[in-house]
Amino acid sequence: MSLFRFLFFLCICFLAQVVSALALTRFVTVTGSTAGPGDTLAQPWSLAKACSSAVAGDVVMVQPGVYLGKFEILVSGTEGNPITFRAAGPAGSVVIDGTGQPGANDGLIFIRARNTKPLAQDLIVEGFTLRNYRNVNDASGIRMLCQGNGVLRRILVDRCSIQDIRGSNAMGITVYGASSSNAITGVVLRDCKVSLCDPSPSEAVVFNGNVDGFTVEGCLIQDCNNIGLDMIGGEPGLPPAPAAGLVARNGMVRRCVVRNIINPLGIAAAGIYVDGGRLITIEHCLVEGSDLGIEIGSENTGIITDGVVVRNNILRNNRQSGLVIGGAGAENGRVNDCRFYHNLLYENGAMNEFSTELFKRETIAEMVRRFELLLEVLVAEPSARLSASFAKMNPGRTTVGTTASDMR
Repeated sequence: MSLFRFLFFLCICFLAQVVSALALTRFVTVTGSTAGPGDTLAQPWSLAKACSSAVAGDVVMVQPGVYLGKFEILVSGTEGNPITFRAAGPAGSVVIDGTGQPGANDGLIFIRARNTKPLAQDLIVEGFTLRNYRNVNDASGIRMLCQGNGVLRRILVDRCSIQDIRGSNAMGITVYGASSSNAITGVVLRDCKVSLCDPSPSEAVVFNGNVDGFTVEGCLIQDCNNIGLDMIGGEPGLPPAPAAGLVARNGMVRRCVVRNIINPLGIAAAGIYVDGGRLITIEHCLVEGSDLGIEIGSENTGIITDGVVVRNNILRNNRQSGLVIGGAGAENGRVNDCRFYHNLLYENGAMNEFSTELFKRETIAEMVRRFELLLEVLVAEPSARLSASFAKMNPGRTTVGTTASDMR
């Protein structure tokens, strides 16, 4: 090892020790202040103070109570030394409440990176209830946004409950990659609950634009008036042209439950939707009681949804269809090279005579450059409920089981 490398290594070790020495357990209460160190319950911080003053490695223990208002997290951790914002009481006892707050292009918890604040990274948000955001025009319970030259990465949202977000585009959790320069990376939503929101015409939970690498695991999304979980590419401004090919990609969705996703205007809303995303796996999920179960499509012209794997899911009692594949129309995008394995479809499509277990849109067979369907579906009812167009699209490659023992 050269002397330069050795000295560089010593400097890194020294800086790590400095960061560790500065890191503390901070305490936040409803009556906390902006003064003092916040390192004891006798001198607690306010939540706004913690959001602007915590340092890498800090654990911010937010005490039970109702915290009125909206809070932007202005600080960042470092890799291996995240800043943790932790609800310190039992589930539901630490509440961020938006009563009386107008909502537009923000969130009750807001994490963003942009030219004037270029870094948002290594943050953990754990155990909060966010509610009563009722005057919303495009806002969220939790919103992440990356713009310009900003860098947003390694964010964990764990065991948070978002409910009663009302208005128009009143969403639960949104992750917007609007930077052409830097993709959002390393976002994890784990064991969260989103319910009683008005996302229409948008989505309850969404990864949109330049997002590369995300996980949604063990989450419950229910009782919302449009799409439950969406992974999007090609929407204007996300990111700005000419980088429109930077779509939500390299994602994992597993062990989630999505139910009662119904659009009251009659526009079919999917429980889980890939709309222009790429290289995404959806597995071991339950989607029930919604307009559509899982939809793999592409609404935006020139965008190809590809590399999606849908496996080992249960889709039941969805009103119009259990599984939908293909672009929304001849003028829209395309679906290509996707795989569907070992999915259980049961009693979907009971809404009317046009509803069905499986539905293929025209842009698979006629307009996709190449779509190789590998579909093994267990339909636990007569196979006549399969869409006729779906059955014709790839003869000999569709396997329909008859009993639960066929699931592997």
